[in-house]
Amino acid sequence: MLTDFPTLGVRIELWVALGVLVALIIGAVVSFAVFRRKGGYWHSSADVIGWFFSFGVVVMVVGFAVALFPYQPKYWQMYEVDSTVESVTNTFLDSSGEVSSVPIVQLTGVDRPVEVKDPRVLNLKGRDVSFTCTMHWHYQAADTYKCKIREIKSE
Repeated sequence: MLTDFPTLGVRIELWVALGVLVALIIGAVVSFAVFRRKGGYWHSSADVIGWFFSFGVVVMVVGFAVALFPYQPKYWQMYEVDSTVESVTNTFLDSSGEVSSVPIVQLTGVDRPVEVKDPRVLNLKGRDVSFTCTMHWHYQAADTYKCKIREIKSE
């Protein structure tokens, strides 16, 4: 399992999503503060449109986060995998049933094949390599592991 390897930190997508959510919440709070400062009643249709737009955007972003975001921390991490490349193949059936052109690698100590988009991996069978890997969540499907080569160890 990929989670058996040490983590390198949190993926950048989590920080970006958190920043957008905080900005939207601040926008909604500022909009509400302006509304309250004006006496708590609507002065124009622009006030109504602005308030409902701000509130609607926050509700939409939170709704998407609840519906689509994998909440288990293993999907937020990057993992450092030091392993031996057992086999490399270019044929892998993806969810649509088509053959993928991305090299698929079987690593020692990892429970399923990983995708490595680096063409150098085709010549690494039997070599010790250091990878940076992430787990990708898929709705009603097995998780996929995607890796990038960090270091090719000398023989």
